Amino acid sequence: MAQGGGERQHPRNLQGVLRMAVEAGSAADGPAPSEPMSEERKAWLREALAELCHGQRDEVEQMKECLAVLRRGLGGGEDVCEDEDEDEDGVEAALELLSELCENLDNARDLMALGGLDLCLSRCLSHRRGEVRWRAAQLFASCAQNMPEVQCYLLQQEALLRLLRLTDTDEHPTVRVKALYAVSCLVREQEAGLRAFLSHDGFSVLMRGMQSDNEKLRTKSAFLLLNLLTAYPEHRDTVLSMGMVQQLVSVLRSPHSPFHEHVLGALCCLVDECPRGVRDCREPALGLGELLKHRAEELEGRPESQEELEFCERLRAACFQGQLPDDNGMDR
Repeated sequence: MAQGGGERQHPRNLQGVLRMAVEAGSAADGPAPSEPMSEERKAWLREALAELCHGQRDEVEQMKECLAVLRRGLGGGEDVCEDEDEDEDGVEAALELLSELCENLDNARDLMALGGLDLCLSRCLSHRRGEVRWRAAQLFASCAQNMPEVQCYLLQQEALLRLLRLTDTDEHPTVRVKALYAVSCLVREQEAGLRAFLSHDGFSVLMRGMQSDNEKLRTKSAFLLLNLLTAYPEHRDTVLSMGMVQQLVSVLRSPHSPFHEHVLGALCCLVDECPRGVRDCREPALGLGELLKHRAEELEGRPESQEELEFCERLRAACFQGQLPDDNGMDR
């Protein structure tokens, strides 16, 4: 509710209404009253729920209208617009509105039930215009984020494979970035998504993303790699077997960029209690010890680079200050 006597702001879903009801009931000091709910509070809840349901119906109608625009603009309906440019502009606007609406999890579920996800998978991700493709990827990200039901549905429809291909090869830079965002929404804290990611060689896609000339894609690829290695350390051997340490060190030798912080963090994950990762980092041909020494000197005294410096020092301590045993328990 608004403060200071302002207009009441109702929540966007039932969970929000219930939370507000609990807050309203506990606003007074002292223990909760044992008597039945007052008529005033009943009236307030009826009003809030009625407004919520009306708003939800309005949003469902908006989604239905957006889907009608998409079907017309994509050639899937009877009423095809003669002005192609105007039609495709309408498709882009409809996708943007759907993305905004589906930040509400109830709407994301409703869009799935309305067939909207199927439509966008079949017609938008392969559209000739990059502006349509990236907006479709953004919509999938909005729907899948924190919504296991939608995540599982998209995984069953092989959306992850298509999004990884867009991330890897699409000619439009924004499509690649938005597709990777959708990938992250399908695999982070989602076991089925991670299994599919591994089966489709997703770590190689991230590696190539970090080597691209697209700064946003490099940053997001490195961040997702760091996140996955932090959350799922059991997959370090898979990553190490791909020569990831050598590839990451090569990335660090490129002109310095803020995303190098995530690269160093990923290397720290690969050596943490992992002799194989330490051995890879110690390979003389990599020259990683000298690289880290110079990088630490460059970062010293730069507050904005403090976390990167900490990763750098952690990696130096793990790999080059004292020896760790190899897999046979023998010191190297």
